[in-house]
Amino acid sequence: MPIELQVEELPNAMTSHHSMLETFLRHAKLGHTLASIDRVSGGDINCCYRLTTDNGVLFAKLHAGTHQGFFEAEYKGLRLLQEHGSFRYGETDHIRCPTPLYAGVLAGRQCLLMEHIELNHNGDEARLGRALAEFHATTPKTWNGRGKMQPRYGLSYSNFIGHSVQHNTICTSWRDFWVNNRLLPLLSHESARPLVHHRAPLIARISELLEGYSPQASLLHGDLWCGNKAYDTTGTPVIFDPAVYYGDRETDIAMASLFGGFSKQFFSAYEKTWPFLKGYQARKPVYQLYHLLNHLKLFGSRYLESSKHTILAIMNSYP
Repeated sequence: MPIELQVEELPNAMTSHHSMLETFLRHAKLGHTLASIDRVSGGDINCCYRLTTDNGVLFAKLHAGTHQGFFEAEYKGLRLLQEHGSFRYGETDHIRCPTPLYAGVLAGRQCLLMEHIELNHNGDEARLGRALAEFHATTPKTWNGRGKMQPRYGLSYSNFIGHSVQHNTICTSWRDFWVNNRLLPLLSHESARPLVHHRAPLIARISELLEGYSPQASLLHGDLWCGNKAYDTTGTPVIFDPAVYYGDRETDIAMASLFGGFSKQFFSAYEKTWPFLKGYQARKPVYQLYHLLNHLKLFGSRYLESSKHTILAIMNSYP
């Protein structure tokens, strides 16, 4: 859980991220004393750092936005990924995520400390595909129910995808979950005003496509674009920056195929390990539309035409 630090606890000259990270590290009580920091790349939302300490290397993210609970949600998501099985499904095909160590708030700035993993963005994508399929296939019984009980989709708390709040109200209907938690909040946003005349027929068509469809409630990464996967020094696939929830595994694969950066070997190995159900090609644009609408909200009108094109694909698709 994040800890709110008091302003009185700040050093007199809190003028650098070094001082701020030093304070966070002290309050985290991890047994590390900060020696140096190095700024590293980490997207356009957070400032990211490699922390060299007297007890090893850590990774830190600072967030100055007004999104309350931003890193608390990521901390819980990473924990959930790690608790979801052992992350080992054989000697070679397993998947990894960084261990979160601490989340806290200091004078309005949020911090997340985690395990530092040396990453290589080139690796065996077939291995990643197999590992992800195995990961999706292992679902906690508390979520899938016992016997023939209905799956439950969502999560007990909302989290974030980029700067956007991601609603996760639990549903037993996948159609209702996807329409009410994913599409309607974004279609109702002012950024989607040019699409307003599409809304009613689009929702009707999506409801038709997802009617009676009840996939396994897999634990999902939730934001699986190529910038959120890599490989460690042993070649083990690593996933990070999640927006987790329980839902249709096809949503992770649809996102992976949206912006590029995943090879044919990845998709082939995934499908060979766990083939898609009939109708995936019709559902794929339904899942991709969520991310396009979110990009439209976050980055503006450059995503308007791709959103329109995807809506047209949905309207013309057949299960």
